[in-house]
Amino acid sequence: MKQAIRVVHVIETLGHGGAEYALLALLPALRQQGVESQLLVLDGSDNSRRALLPDFQRAGIPVGFLPAATLAGKARELQAQLRKQAVDIVHAHLTRSVLVAGWPGAPAMRDPPMLIGSLHNMGYDKSVPGRLWLRHWVKKRLAARVARSFDLWLAVSSAVQAHYQRHWRLKPERMMVVPNPVVVASQPTHTLGKTPDPYPPLIVLPGRLVPEKGHDFALELASRFQQENIPLQWLFAGGGPLLNDLQAQIDARGLRDIVQITGALSQCELHQRMAEATVVIQPSWQEGFGMAAAEAMALGKAVVASDAGGLPETVGDAGCIVPAGDYQAWQVALRYLLDSPVARATLGQAAQGRVARYFSVESVSQQHVQAYQRLLANGRLTGAGV
Repeated sequence: MKQAIRVVHVIETLGHGGAEYALLALLPALRQQGVESQLLVLDGSDNSRRALLPDFQRAGIPVGFLPAATLAGKARELQAQLRKQAVDIVHAHLTRSVLVAGWPGAPAMRDPPMLIGSLHNMGYDKSVPGRLWLRHWVKKRLAARVARSFDLWLAVSSAVQAHYQRHWRLKPERMMVVPNPVVVASQPTHTLGKTPDPYPPLIVLPGRLVPEKGHDFALELASRFQQENIPLQWLFAGGGPLLNDLQAQIDARGLRDIVQITGALSQCELHQRMAEATVVIQPSWQEGFGMAAAEAMALGKAVVASDAGGLPETVGDAGCIVPAGDYQAWQVALRYLLDSPVARATLGQAAQGRVARYFSVESVSQQHVQAYQRLLANGRLTGAGV
C-alpha cells in the first residue's frame, strides 16, 4: 500500500472565515486521497475563534492549539509538536501562520518537513494609517524574509499570485494557482437555482461589513434606484466592524425601509439568504478570490461583481463583471438582469456549471495532492534563485 502523505496545517483561527471553511471542506477530501491531515491553530482564545472546532472534530480532523502569547513562542511550540511525529509537509494558511511556520531563529530540526504556504488575500493593497506605517513596513519585511524559507506557494487566484510576487518578491516557478473549494453548507429550503423571485426584487450583498466589500457603493446604488422609483429590496448579509456606521448611513439616506443588515450569520444562514435573492452582488474594491460570489454561483444565482482582484477569474463568463466604482455601469447591469428572468436563469445555470468544473472539492483536493506529490518528488526547492 502506498504510504500516506502526512501534513500539518497551520491556521490563524477556527472562526467563520473563508480560509477556515475551505479547510473544513478540503481536509476530509484529502484524507480520501491518501493525505493524513492535522490542524494546529494559532489563536483559540475565545468562542468566536473556536467556532468551527466542533465541525472539524465531527469530520475526524485532529486539532491542536499553539497557546504561546507571541509568534516566536508559537513557532517554538510548533517545532516541539513536529519533533513528536513524522511529518512530510507543514502547510501554513494566511500571513501569521506563515510567520510561525517559517520563523527565523526557530530551533533547527535534523530532517525538517517541507513548507507550503497558501495565500488567500491581497492585504498589502489596503491603505495604512500614517501612525502604523512603520510597524506595517517592518512586518512586511519580516514576512518577505520568512517567505524565502518556503518550498512552494499556493495562491487562490492569479491576482493573489501577482500580488505576492510583487510584495514578497516570490518567484513564479515556486508558485501555483489553486482556487478555494466551494461548498454549499446544506441545501437551503428552496431548490437550488429555482428560488421563486421575490417582489420587490431582492438584491443581496453577502460578506463581512468591512471597507473593501463596497457596502458604501451599494448604498449609493440603492439611493439611485429609489430616486428612479424602481422598487427594490437590499440585504447586506453579514456582520462586522462597519455595522453601526452603515446603519447610520442607511438612516441618513432615508433607506431604512429598503435596506436591511442581517448581522453575523452562520454559513448555512448566509447560503439561505443568497438562495432567496433575485440577484447577488459583490461590488468589492479588493477581493482575493470571491468566496461569497462563488457560493452564490453554486446556488444558481445571477451574480454581478466588480473587476477587482480575483473576482473576474472566479466569476468568469458565468456572471456580469462590471468596473469597480462605476455607478452607471452597475445600474445598467442590474437593470438588465432585473428585467430579464431568462438572463438570470441562463447565468445561474452557467454559474453552477462553472463551480462544478473548477471549484469542486474533488477538483481542488486533487490539485493539492498534486502539489504535495510534486514537492516531495522534487525535493527541497529553497536555495538558488530565491
